[in-house]
Amino acid sequence: MKSRRTNALQTVVAVAVLAVAPTSAVAAEPPPLRLLWGVVETSGADAQAESDALKASLAQKPARALAGKAAAPARAAYVVQFEDVVTAEWRAWLESATQVRGYVPENAYLVWATVGEMEEIASGPGVHWVGEWKKEYKTARAGAGRVPAAKAAAGKGAAAARRMHVRSLLDGEAGADDLRARLEALGATVLHAAPRLDGSAAVALLDDDQIDQVASWPDVQWIEPMPRPRLFNDQAASTNMMNVVPAWKSIGSGGLGLTGAGQIVAVADTGCDTGSLADVHPDFAGRILAGYGWSAGQYAATNSWADYQSHGTHVCGSVLGSGALSGGQYRGMAYEAMLVMQGMQSNLSGLPWDFQDVLSQAYEAGARIHSDSWGYGPDYAGEYIDDAISVDEFTWRNQDFLVLFAAGNDGIDADTNGVIDAGSVTPPGTAKNCIAVGAAENYRDLPPSNRYAYTYGGKWPGDYPADPIFGDRVSQTAAPQGLAAFSSRGPTVDGRIKPDIVAPGTDVVSVRGRFAESTCWGVFESNTNYIYSGGTSMATPLAAGAAALVRQWLADRRGVADPSAALVKALLVNGARDMTPGQYGTGAFQEISGRPDCSQGFGHVDLYGSLEPGDGRVLSFSTNRLAATGSRFSTRMVLWEADAGRCAVTLVWQDYPGTAGAGKALVNDLDLSVVSPSGAVYHPNGLGEPDRVDNVEFVEFDAEESGRYEVRVDAHNIAKTDGLGAQPFALVLRYPKTQPGLIILSR
Repeated sequence: MKSRRTNALQTVVAVAVLAVAPTSAVAAEPPPLRLLWGVVETSGADAQAESDALKASLAQKPARALAGKAAAPARAAYVVQFEDVVTAEWRAWLESATQVRGYVPENAYLVWATVGEMEEIASGPGVHWVGEWKKEYKTARAGAGRVPAAKAAAGKGAAAARRMHVRSLLDGEAGADDLRARLEALGATVLHAAPRLDGSAAVALLDDDQIDQVASWPDVQWIEPMPRPRLFNDQAASTNMMNVVPAWKSIGSGGLGLTGAGQIVAVADTGCDTGSLADVHPDFAGRILAGYGWSAGQYAATNSWADYQSHGTHVCGSVLGSGALSGGQYRGMAYEAMLVMQGMQSNLSGLPWDFQDVLSQAYEAGARIHSDSWGYGPDYAGEYIDDAISVDEFTWRNQDFLVLFAAGNDGIDADTNGVIDAGSVTPPGTAKNCIAVGAAENYRDLPPSNRYAYTYGGKWPGDYPADPIFGDRVSQTAAPQGLAAFSSRGPTVDGRIKPDIVAPGTDVVSVRGRFAESTCWGVFESNTNYIYSGGTSMATPLAAGAAALVRQWLADRRGVADPSAALVKALLVNGARDMTPGQYGTGAFQEISGRPDCSQGFGHVDLYGSLEPGDGRVLSFSTNRLAATGSRFSTRMVLWEADAGRCAVTLVWQDYPGTAGAGKALVNDLDLSVVSPSGAVYHPNGLGEPDRVDNVEFVEFDAEESGRYEVRVDAHNIAKTDGLGAQPFALVLRYPKTQPGLIILSR
């Protein structure tokens, strides 16, 4: 058991990890399989007949050896579905019986098995259905009408080779080498091959015929196009924006004394200033820990990390610039943090075939926060592509590493109804374990005569042809500042809430690169050392700087030596500011409807409010682990007055990476609920039932009753815990303190 006190007067909350029975011993009819190819109704007559035929033929099924340079086991890919949520016993039995490669929603696994193993598995405990991992399952992209990935990307009949991700169920270095050898034997150019958590992966140039052949290989799990990336402050820190200024103040002045000192943030972008540790911009002087240059997908010590575009320098300034050339006015959020710069060139051509190489480099340099202001754009909107899986894999293995991505700048009003269309959030921000950051409007007092005082319709008339968006100012002082029109909206293809949070992303003032010709949105009039820019690219580093301050607060003020990324994320989410009703108020044009929604996510970053709830409120947090389906963690909030006020509870976990080709990314499903003294149950994320897709769950309610509220975290389904043995999570509680000093004894 674990709990932490946040101040001397705070209520001590009791926690317990319990084993509870699943909601039902056996489901009457197991849910269907959810694949990107489509839904497989495993309880239907056709699917059952297919399963029965497979079981009957397993003994006679010929083994298919791989055509590699070394003899491979006579294995093939199968799906094994259980009759209910996966118990610890069923999972342990399956893992002992064969090679388990990934979780398939719902209640199923992708396995790499021999015929003999499958004969045993087919009649094993709790097994409802078995089937082959078919060739057609391997290339169907979400949202592409089940068109093969290559042709969806390049047009029907296209013959030119394209960069493709290929995932194999063969694991380890040997598996990666075997995959590379077979692709090269096919005549393909292999750009990269490496082991992955549940197999191996390669990036290769393949034409349509080669893709068809590779999809027929028994070990190949998934093939998809590799997209090309694109790039996507004094007011941002103010009380009515991110509320960072009070956190900067010294403790003696009523603040939190947070500056980012002791924290290391990595940025992967176009570069930083001159790219030289011998000639550091005054705003970064003494605080660039390392600079790495990447070119043509490779790191080399001779590669430059200079910024010729200004985008990366501006981003770095928003994270941690000191504001030295502005007397401290245009400083970043964590202005005493250290920077690890990973320069990816002006066109991002330095980004490697495997993004984990970038994350590993930053992690080994000491960074625990990674800021990424780029993505893949609308052609892959909402999709959980290979790079998103890669981010989740790295953060599963490194639970103290927080990655932030820009949500994208693809918000448009294509149907001209005066409301931004849903479903434009871009990968890799679609990863479960990252923070995807949307852009809110900034507080800027720009008179109409100022050339930056424009409207969305005036600047981008084709994207925003209808009012009220057309005539809305991009930045203004008139309250309320709403969401930037261009900020990409969720949800993801599988229904998850994205973006996670939003931060100012219009007319953000930050550092100007000294080597760069570009001035982004324009030179700041009164100090040409700084420039304006905007986009979710600008919101993301502001949020990353805020995350660094949260991490400093946990380490320096609460004694948490190595905070989990889930805890940092949970604190930011829990204390975020609800932007409802947005700049358009109520009625037909209102899109911000109460957090969480798929425009603002869980709200606007409110740094000081996240860490200092005020008004005699309790802020409590804990971290723990659940190892098996049916287990429970519980704690309590006790209120001695009715109608005491607002309560907010946030659960976050860094989930096991989803399986390529699966129709849902979530693997380990935890359920947050709050039970009132009278037995009323509050479910998360505005639902009247458990959330089955998100790994961020948030409950907010007005406590009308007095008495004990029980906060529960139930392990609905723990499907994969490789490497950790359990699912870690973070829980944050915020509620009125109606009787100081009360001590609740644990049961």
